[in-house]
Amino acid sequence: MRRGFIITSIILVLAVAAIIVLYPLLWWLALVILPFLILGLLDYVQKSNNIRRTYPLFGRITNLLEKQRHVVQETLLLNRTEGMPFNWIQKEIVYKRAADANKSQPFGTQIPYDEVGREWFVHSIYPAEEVNDNLRVTFGRSKCDKPYSASILNLAGMSYGSISKNATLAFNGGAKIAGFAQNTGEGGFAPYHQEYGADIIFQIGTGYFGCRTEEGNFDPEKFKEIALHEVVKMIEIKISQGAKP
Repeated sequence: MRRGFIITSIILVLAVAAIIVLYPLLWWLALVILPFLILGLLDYVQKSNNIRRTYPLFGRITNLLEKQRHVVQETLLLNRTEGMPFNWIQKEIVYKRAADANKSQPFGTQIPYDEVGREWFVHSIYPAEEVNDNLRVTFGRSKCDKPYSASILNLAGMSYGSISKNATLAFNGGAKIAGFAQNTGEGGFAPYHQEYGADIIFQIGTGYFGCRTEEGNFDPEKFKEIALHEVVKMIEIKISQGAKP
């Protein structure tokens, strides 16, 4: 292929030169082939890339396809639910939000929910008249002075400082009505966690919010006061998290 490039280049140069001699107005043909000849010669003499050295000029096509293979995959090969780290459905939502375009999504899903490895809830036309299963789990039992019967579904930890007073009150009221517990998150035990009397899981994070001294250390007395509160049913200790190890 290297010899073929040299032979082809010589023939092409001679042919263009002959055309220019016969038809001087076509001198611009030399400008058309000159960049390609220069690129080919650079590939021919360089030693850093074997493909380009073996296939001068044409080897660049391989490099171009390798660098742009993600474009081919995204546009031609992958469907809307494939792709890493985000598939096209997820990226489309981001694009629409960035452009302040219509972000409404239809009911249903494009994801094959029945494939192996996925879990889903099957809707019932009518609600069950009676649920016989015990949907609560007891923590502590005989080894605890005050065991707690917790719902299998509860409110995850969300700090008052992050979600505001109104959201905390709404969660607390809903938890009281539905009979499940509200996790305080690592932001501390706020008065709004006590408003409606829902069961509370007090979370202690790495910042000790709610039971810390002025110096930022753990305060046993403040912790004891919160732990003995009538609505606090469990203590959750957060050992670490990604943002604040």
